Amino acid sequence: MLKLLLSFVFILSPSFAQDSCPTDARGLIKFRNSLIEDYSNGGLSTKSAEKVLSQIDKCYKETPKCFDDLFYYLDKKVNSHKYPMKSTSNLDKSDLTISSIKDLPKEFWGKRDNKGEPESIIFPENIEEIAKKKNWPNVLYKTRGSGGFDSGENLYIVVIPGEDKDIVMQVSPEPDKDSVKNGKKSRPNPAEGIHKSQETLTIITVDKTKVPRVGQLRLLSNGYKVDGVRHYKFSNETSVGDCLSCHSKPFRSISPRGFENIQEDIEEKMSEEEAAKVHAVNQVLTTENMTWGSKIISGKEMRLGPNLNEYWLGWATEKVDTKSDSFLEKCASSRKSFYHYALGSTYEKDFEWDEKQKIDLNKVRSAMNCVECHDGKQQGVLHSNFSSDEVKFKIIVDHKMPPNVALNENERIALYNCLYAQRNEILSHRDENRNNIWEAEGYWMKQTSCRGKQFESANPLKNNSNSEGTSSKGRDI
Repeated sequence: MLKLLLSFVFILSPSFAQDSCPTDARGLIKFRNSLIEDYSNGGLSTKSAEKVLSQIDKCYKETPKCFDDLFYYLDKKVNSHKYPMKSTSNLDKSDLTISSIKDLPKEFWGKRDNKGEPESIIFPENIEEIAKKKNWPNVLYKTRGSGGFDSGENLYIVVIPGEDKDIVMQVSPEPDKDSVKNGKKSRPNPAEGIHKSQETLTIITVDKTKVPRVGQLRLLSNGYKVDGVRHYKFSNETSVGDCLSCHSKPFRSISPRGFENIQEDIEEKMSEEEAAKVHAVNQVLTTENMTWGSKIISGKEMRLGPNLNEYWLGWATEKVDTKSDSFLEKCASSRKSFYHYALGSTYEKDFEWDEKQKIDLNKVRSAMNCVECHDGKQQGVLHSNFSSDEVKFKIIVDHKMPPNVALNENERIALYNCLYAQRNEILSHRDENRNNIWEAEGYWMKQTSCRGKQFESANPLKNNSNSEGTSSKGRDI
């Protein structure tokens, strides 16, 4: 019936069907851009959002896949009263990757009840040996990062891979027996074994059956000891809303002391064996095309993670001068000293501007393109609530950003300074309609490809779904 109707439309009004309601990739992109422009010209108002939604509804029975972000944002603006408040949990009992301790390998089963059912999670005393035998990527390390839940710099992470899901768990072993400020040793020597770690267990499970893959987070900050061994209570009710509002993707790579780009005055290079362990773990943590998913509540989709329309660091427009020589010269050395300390404060250093070291503005300018990788698919978006300390760490300390680009220390400081100067300049700029230029351009609504199965809707709002569930649509972990 739909095919006949479409044929009828083409016969009566070919120009309307081809130009106003396109179905080919090029036409969809052009139409999407024009809809965003209409919304912007209408002052980014609720009324202009309603008009754009009406245009989409008139054209398509099913919203084209590459219009999902546009539709979601505008529908949320128009029907904000129908959307649930910010979720404090990303777990929903109807769609859990794991639902009980019994979904974990038996090695992690702790205290049993009178029926022999596990009541707690433990780490076996010989977990590193077990992980090696089972080919579970794992590493005990000292973090160079500053975020965390427990005290001290020591962390242990283990990955249990599977065909349909991966399980990643991280705990904080006790601080070293011989912990010394700026001690160079990279291999931890915790006062207690991993099985006697501190109170917080982080578990992230990844549903590999969904596209994109969906991560679920549990923060189990309820550890207690029995005969010196740490036990963790399992829960499907953990509150993680604040974590998801900052962490735009489930994982980011770990940065152990002594691993690549080391600061020779405060750390020693780790062994090749330990470095191989880090690479194996990071290979899992840097998997692309992964999200926190979304929930369907009372027929409305609520995406989990940061707000869709927050500015993405490294985005620029020709309408605002943020890459000219004069702009870069002004921002490059606006701040000349950066202090960094790791969790536990045994790894700390001042990174300072060297007046004798020259910088290449062209290298800084070309490196201000974070959005090319941090697009929500390859890497998580560096949105407005993302920690600037983490950006500083990745650029100035860890040297993992930007990837495969050789910058001297002054150029790294300049890059950090100018990225945030650029952000401030763009967010303060208004277009001819007095709209914020970032929101008016609608960059975040243009990131889904218009190629492929155009009418395969991933938008539950168009399907009138009333079910509840999770759809596909602190630490280093």
